[in-house]
Parts: sequence; structure tokens; C-alpha cells
Amino acid sequence: MKKVRATLESTVDDHLAFASETDVSAERIEGVRSQLDEGELSVAVVGEINRGKSTFLNALMGEEVFPSRTMVCTAGVTVLDHGEEPRAEVIYKNDTAEEIDLSGTKPSQALKEVVSRSNKDVQDIQVTRGWYPNPFTGNGLVLVDTPGVNDPDHWREEITYSYLAEADAVIMLLDPMQPLSASETEFLDSKILDRSISNLIFVVNKIDDVPRADREDALDRVE
Repeated sequence: MKKVRATLESTVDDHLAFASETDVSAERIEGVRSQLDEGELSVAVVGEINRGKSTFLNALMGEEVFPSRTMVCTAGVTVLDHGEEPRAEVIYKNDTAEEIDLSGTKPSQALKEVVSRSNKDVQDIQVTRGWYPNPFTGNGLVLVDTPGVNDPDHWREEITYSYLAEADAVIMLLDPMQPLSASETEFLDSKILDRSISNLIFVVNKIDDVPRADREDALDRVE
């Protein structure tokens, strides 16, 4: 993704130089350049409760960044970007922001107090943003952890649904033992496919829960 963005930036800069040399209007090209400079490419990770979204993201990071204990359960959207030093902030619905202290503890421990259901103010949070050194984000690409799409508290589901309108790609986690439940199929039909999201990736998570002798059959069934 970073190479693609760099290629786009180089191409746009070439067009800007050509426009300058030929006295051609560069208004549209400048708009594209501005989008590349300021815009984000967001990859949202979605799935039902306990599909292991946070655990999957931690596996990508190679470190425990996202709270992943089952009893915590993500209650809001968490956006992860690249940063040389770990830091995080909470942005509330009234547009105020608050820094989260990540010093002296694992990021997952600090974030747990914010994004878990036990936080009495969690419904006032618009988004939690974090910056952490990692090879997957940066240069405009962010990863997004979302609440479960079958959450019994519908306001948490709506957080996920509203964020999908801005997602450039979606990674949907499936359970190899029960792939594509009725609620997952409904979610795909009504919330993913009708939003014209062009990049949809299915990931079979928790394959280690399947006996090794049965894994090939399980994956064949998912496919």
C-alpha cells in the first residue's frame, strides 16, 4: 500500500510539473495531491463478537497493542496509525480530546480502560486513535478495530456500521467451525455489499481450535 501511494504521489507530481510548464490549469491535479497528503486509507476489521478481531490485529502488530481479553470486548472504534513513539488519544462526540498515558504499561492495558464496556463514558466517545511503531500502518494507511456486528447493545453495532461508510477495505473474520452464520450473512448483504466496498477480505481465524486432521475439510467448507 505504501508503494502504491508513493507511485501515485510521484505520478501526480509529474502532472503538476507538466501543467506548470505548459500553462495548463492544475486545479484538479492539485485536489488529488491534497487528498493524497491529507486523506487516509482505512482498513476496518469486522466480525461477530468473540471472532478474535483484536487478537488478529495484535498478531499483525507482533505485540499486544489492542485489548483482546474476551471479557473486555471492544465497545468503540479504535484507529491505529504508525508512530515512532507509542501514544493515544480519545476524541469525544463533543469534539474534545484527551490524551491516554501509555508510559509504563502495555498499550493494551491502557486502552482497555477506555474502549471496554466497563467504561461508563464509552458512549460519549467518537473514536480512539493510537500511534504505535509497526510495519503495517503509516503513510496514510490505518487499521481499525470495531465492535462486534452482533452486539446485543445495538448502539455498538451502529458504530461499526457508520464507520464502514468511510472504510476503503474490510477484513471480515470468520470462525472455521461456524462460518457465515445467519447474522453474518445479513451483515454482508445489508452493510457491506450495498456500500460498494471494493476490497473485501475474508480471514479464517482461530484455526488452532480445529484439530489438525480436520483443518483441510474446515477450510474447504469455508471456501
